[in-house]
Amino acid sequence: MNYNNINTEKYLSTVLILIASFMLYLSFSFQDNVAVFPQLTATVVILGSILVLFKSKLPKKLRRLVSDTSALIEVDEETYEQTDDGASASEKSASQFSEENSFYLQYRQETTFILLALYIFMAYLLGFLIASPVFVGIYTLVMKQSWRVIAITVALSFIIVNIFMVVLDVPVDRGLLFPGVTW
Repeated sequence: MNYNNINTEKYLSTVLILIASFMLYLSFSFQDNVAVFPQLTATVVILGSILVLFKSKLPKKLRRLVSDTSALIEVDEETYEQTDDGASASEKSASQFSEENSFYLQYRQETTFILLALYIFMAYLLGFLIASPVFVGIYTLVMKQSWRVIAITVALSFIIVNIFMVVLDVPVDRGLLFPGVTW
């Protein structure tokens, strides 16, 4: 597929705003204790997508906050040391990342779409409590992260889903295959 003429960031932000708006609208028909999670999630997605959609019009400090990516884990000082050929270790790391993930970089949109579709399907079948850590593990594995980073992010995703389940009293541990089972 040729995505050169499509600004995927704006397209994705617009689609997310539409889906989240529909989700927010539908959530008002839920019972009060169940409606909190979808309303909170939809609101965060709408606000974040609006920020991304209009980031070029934001003040410089806010634009930098919206546009900059942050590291998954802290980077130690040796990353910034110069190597023998004059290139910094971070530059070598970036080129090594590009080489290692050339398949992902070449098919990034298709890969992300497939992984998200699988995540939604798994969440429907098994529930978010199982699907979220599995998705995070697969995604970080595709991104060729270290086993330490994979383990930390999978554990964090499990903890976050459990917090939503306990604090908001939403049964995210249930899916089509486990409708009445609580873990």
